[in-house]
Amino acid sequence: MQGILDERYDKLRTQSEEDPSYATRIIDMFFNVADASIAKITKLLGETEVNYTEVGFSVTELRASCSSVGGGRLEYLSRNLGKASHEKDPGRCIEELESVTKEYNILKESLNHISQLEKKKD
Repeated sequence: MQGILDERYDKLRTQSEEDPSYATRIIDMFFNVADASIAKITKLLGETEVNYTEVGFSVTELRASCSSVGGGRLEYLSRNLGKASHEKDPGRCIEELESVTKEYNILKESLNHISQLEKKKD
């Protein structure tokens, strides 16, 4: 998982030592927010008249949720999407969204894998 997660994930795991379900709850919240944000951004960018302000709000939600689980690469790519949205560049927004979606799927798979490994240890 090297490079996918940053030091904030380690901090999350440390906090989970006191409350074992803490990390699970945070990761579940991340999945919910990220899924909803990516779906909303996809919908907004598919509209004839793109509401870039709403895209920006959804990108901000996504970035915040990434930081809660240590998804540094996804947070970085989300920042690029936010810049494209701010510049109202539809083509670049679509390209950046594709990168965000790809990275999100990698992060989600990695977090699910870690979760399965943790369950086997218990």
